[in-house]
Amino acid sequence: MQIVLEFAQREGETIGLRASNLERILPSLVEWNAGRSNAILDMPKGSKLLQHRAEDQIKAHILYVNYRVGWRDSRTKVGLSPKAVYSSQRDIH
Repeated sequence: MQIVLEFAQREGETIGLRASNLERILPSLVEWNAGRSNAILDMPKGSKLLQHRAEDQIKAHILYVNYRVGWRDSRTKVGLSPKAVYSSQRDIH
């Protein structure tokens, strides 16, 4: 998992992700997602959204739950409410 954690750290740096709790939550995000590369690429982007932030911190649990319920679908729109994403996914299937 150390390699995946380093990958996540580099991805965060690449997109300019800043948070006071970043070093503390990255290991959890990697573990919760079992090191899946799609999650490692998508979750840092999602952590920049206001709904996943509290001042200068990332709300890791909310980010993870929202990721798992589908806001990250690559064919849809990152950052939409779960209801909007559900509606667009319903139309796709």
